[in-house]
Amino acid sequence: MAARLQEPSPTGMRLPRFLLPRLPRGAWILASAAMLGFVTVGWLASAHATFPISQDQGTHHPWSMVWQIFARNAGAALVLFAGVATGGIATVASIPVLGMYIGTVIRATSNSIGMYAASEILATYFILEFIGLTLAAVCGLSPLIASVSWWRRHRGGERSWRRELLSLYLESAGRALRWMALAALALLLGAWLEVLGGIPR
Repeated sequence: MAARLQEPSPTGMRLPRFLLPRLPRGAWILASAAMLGFVTVGWLASAHATFPISQDQGTHHPWSMVWQIFARNAGAALVLFAGVATGGIATVASIPVLGMYIGTVIRATSNSIGMYAASEILATYFILEFIGLTLAAVCGLSPLIASVSWWRRHRGGERSWRRELLSLYLESAGRALRWMALAALALLLGAWLEVLGGIPR
């Protein structure tokens, strides 16, 4: 049988396999769609939310806060990644809470200082932080999605399917762990940009 052509990476770019191995396409689609969906729900549900800040409020650059912001976001990322150890349960349970929280923060910031000013502030770091958290969600769902996909193709075919399924799950978890390093890097850079842009006094 002719060799199968290599499928394109779900991210749309070719990456060295030894650095960033492929994760299941279903995990990318499900995690990204769920995060965006619940951010939208949070936005819509917080029409009157505000923060005690104003557009002309002064800012400062407390560089020591970079690690505090990173630690806070990394904690959220680890909760999303905990789906690796819980069969995806922790990830599925935390995506709605985190997504709605992010949507509420965006809406409250926009209500407080205006959409244009909020977009200028949030665009400097929010995209990176959102990418980092979404990557963590993808990683948390990857072993589950890979295992379900394998089981659907091989159920009833092999006597040792439980052993094979466990081996696949652990292998997928190891792949996801490599992507978490990239998620952590995105969160760290996002925290640095957040302080660089200025923290309200």
